[in-house]
Amino acid sequence: MNPTWYVYICDRQGKLYTGITTNVDHRMTQHHARLLYSEPHPDRHSAARREREIKGWRCEKKLAVIQCLLSVYPERSEGSHAGGTKFVRGSGLRLTFGVAAR
Repeated sequence: MNPTWYVYICDRQGKLYTGITTNVDHRMTQHHARLLYSEPHPDRHSAARREREIKGWRCEKKLAVIQCLLSVYPERSEGSHAGGTKFVRGSGLRLTFGVAAR
């Protein structure tokens, strides 16, 4: 069985970082980062394709998408990434109309 791959966006010392992994918790520990968003993919190829797409976005778009998802799915603000998308509040970034403020 192939592992599930995840695309993630994290807050790493006040900067957004996007990457892929099969173990989100371990990767956040490696980066000393706080997870803001993750989404599952069935294989590395599809995760890498989505990573490239997200990396092409401006910071404001990434933050706007995260804020929008948090407003639509507030119950997921402290959930597990396993099997679905995870959004985490309390990253140290204030998300206001798609603009990051410290």
